Amino acid sequence: MTQLHDLTALEQAVAVRTGATSSLELVEHYAARIAQHDAAVGAFVTLTLDTARTQARQADAAVASGEHLPPLHGVPIGIKDLNLTAGVPTKLGSTSFDDFVPPFDDYVVTRLRGAGTISLGKTSTPEFGLPCYTEPDVAPPSRTPWDLSRSAGGSSGGAGTAVASGLLPFAQGSDGGGSIRIPASVNGLFGIKPARGRISAGPVIGDITGLAVNGPLARTVRDAAALKSAAADFTDRFGVPDVVIANAGVSRGTLTEMADDLKIFQEVFDINVMGMVNTFHAFVEPMKQQKRGTLVGISSVAGFRGIPGGGAYSASKAAAIRYCESLRVELRSEGISVVTICPGYIKTPMTAVNKFKMPFLIDVDEAVVRFARAIDAKTSFTVIPWSMGIAARVLRVVPNWLYDRVFSRMPRKPR
Repeated sequence: MTQLHDLTALEQAVAVRTGATSSLELVEHYAARIAQHDAAVGAFVTLTLDTARTQARQADAAVASGEHLPPLHGVPIGIKDLNLTAGVPTKLGSTSFDDFVPPFDDYVVTRLRGAGTISLGKTSTPEFGLPCYTEPDVAPPSRTPWDLSRSAGGSSGGAGTAVASGLLPFAQGSDGGGSIRIPASVNGLFGIKPARGRISAGPVIGDITGLAVNGPLARTVRDAAALKSAAADFTDRFGVPDVVIANAGVSRGTLTEMADDLKIFQEVFDINVMGMVNTFHAFVEPMKQQKRGTLVGISSVAGFRGIPGGGAYSASKAAAIRYCESLRVELRSEGISVVTICPGYIKTPMTAVNKFKMPFLIDVDEAVVRFARAIDAKTSFTVIPWSMGIAARVLRVVPNWLYDRVFSRMPRKPR
């Protein structure tokens, strides 16, 4: 039977939103696991479970009242003990800071809370995060759950073993010379060291080398990417962009492989649709505040027409299109334009290896020009290459039944 800690962080976020579970249930579940396993693995140096319970109740109330929910609403997390947390002891892995309680949060802590996460406490780190193992004077050593005789690595060793042990769905860490990547390796996780500046190190930057950055540790790539996006502060550092583009163009395998393999289709669907949702969500609120902005969703004409052997592929494209169209209606009163671009089949490596010949293939350069014109005009449209001549223009206005009777029956020979 699947338990709550078996769910990914994104699955937990969906479960909280839909009422399949509650944020408080998640907090209590992880609290019980921490009580059972933390002494053996040395994941946490400070727990904030009472505060977490209070925040979880507030999160559940927001779900019940139908409020707008951030992307990681109600999902538990841990904060590395090198990061400042207002009102919560921050020991930095050193007895010299055993009684230090910061009066403010690091920016990354604020952003993760704003993304909906609920901190269960501070994860262990070696003194000042310097060694590549986690054996601080203020807490027991961090051990990998796969072999308790071995280190969980460092300096984000507490975060690494917490996620690997099922004490957290994902965790925030930091990395200067391997402090995320080493724990990710030895604990069997996915860890990302983002580019410097992608996630704020402020307001107090203690690393004089400039090498250390905040980043995620998670059990799946998608969870790691979601946490990195939630922690990033693009709009804080560079302002709200005028245009944000999300492309539902990720595919894995050929069309027939996606149709035959439900797992492949599920992965493609999640990346195409949820990737667009998460990208837009990060910018909608800042754009609302400024009463301006353009969101551009790029999908495929397959989402309208479908193609032989590509039902699963077409379904993911259609879902992305419908999401954009719904968002357009929702945001038009907020001063935000949503442009949906559905290109004809563009000449890419994927189309080159496909088993079916595409009826319309548009050059990348031509597609880019048309995309730019559509964005500038804030007009949603379907791109069909001019190489089709008069027929291409007619297809823009003729009824769907003519398209279905003529072009959906065009012979497509395997390559």
